[in-house]
Amino acid sequence: SYLEYRIVIGKDGVFSIVANLVVDKEDYFGKIKADITDTAMRDHLTKKSMADSDISREAIEKIPEIMDLKRAADYLDVSVSWLEKKGGSGEIPRTRHKKYRKTDLDIWMNSSPRKGRR
Repeated sequence: SYLEYRIVIGKDGVFSIVANLVVDKEDYFGKIKADITDTAMRDHLTKKSMADSDISREAIEKIPEIMDLKRAADYLDVSVSWLEKKGGSGEIPRTRHKKYRKTDLDIWMNSSPRKGRR
């Protein structure tokens, strides 16, 4: 068994994550756990989840690639002051114009422990 997470995106672009317990008959969790870098398996699971989901690809694509401080804080689900501090210290990457790239934020979210989240 494993937890399946679904992302629910509202009209304002803010999203929430919903978890469901799923019986893992095909041992997907074991396969990913054995090789976390198996991007083919991760892509397969993402596509499988999207096919069973109410989320449209258009809704996901509405999240802009370049975000200001407020939008990036909403995207990360952190306070504006926390993100401003972490962005200013270089802990979270941002552009020299104090903008945040979605791809950089995604990489940061997948590679660092979540401390200080609201």
